[in-house]
Amino acid sequence: MDIMEFEETFRELLQEMVVPHLKKIRDGNSRILGLEDMLETREALREMPREIAVPMFYTTRNETSKILPILDVTNKRLDDMNTHLADQSRRIDDVRSELGQRIDETNKRIDAVHSDLINRLDANNARIDRFFLESVSKDEQHKFDERVSQLEREVETIRRQIAA
Repeated sequence: MDIMEFEETFRELLQEMVVPHLKKIRDGNSRILGLEDMLETREALREMPREIAVPMFYTTRNETSKILPILDVTNKRLDDMNTHLADQSRRIDDVRSELGQRIDETNKRIDAVHSDLINRLDANNARIDRFFLESVSKDEQHKFDERVSQLEREVETIRRQIAA
């Protein structure tokens, strides 16, 4: 029985049991309430809670007895879910820790490869610089040798002209 039903039942009982006595008094059609009327009104007022509250109490108790096992099952499921979530949280923390370690190791390897590549690039740049210097020197040496050969030919030609 919900609160609306309770209010309706209470109004009906008041209409049936109490209001007729009060109307008699109001209309003046009745003598001053006699002992019998008072006892009847008192009994009506005593019966109202019994007629309303007791059935409502039993209904509530029956509904509660049906709800308690459901509540126990629900609480058990919540406990199981909390245990499962705690386990999942622990697993996530373990995986996060392991991934953090792997990332750190990978970063160290990347840094080592980076340093190695920088060293190799520096070495290659030095070799390129030496090659460039040597090729320029060889080119200049070649030009110098050709110039010396040409001058030697010219000197030889001049000697022949002088000797002739």
